[in-house]
Amino acid sequence: MNKLLTTDEVAEIIRFSAETLAQWRRLRKEIPFICLGPKCVRYRQCDLDAWIEKRLLAVDQRPQRDKVILVVSDSIRGTP
Repeated sequence: MNKLLTTDEVAEIIRFSAETLAQWRRLRKEIPFICLGPKCVRYRQCDLDAWIEKRLLAVDQRPQRDKVILVVSDSIRGTP
């Protein structure tokens, strides 16, 4: 069974305000939630983990340099 987290616990984990989470709930966006009663909302740990994982960006070990390819046509070279 997944651990159920309160709004304050989720807010602390992701460093967003509880008000932001409330807005997301009203808009039905971002992290799925469970409504246990009129003023009792919980988030499943697995849903929070999936939300975080979806936002993970891979970073290469070596920085990639932009490659510039110069194409010179025969007319510029003076070749017939």
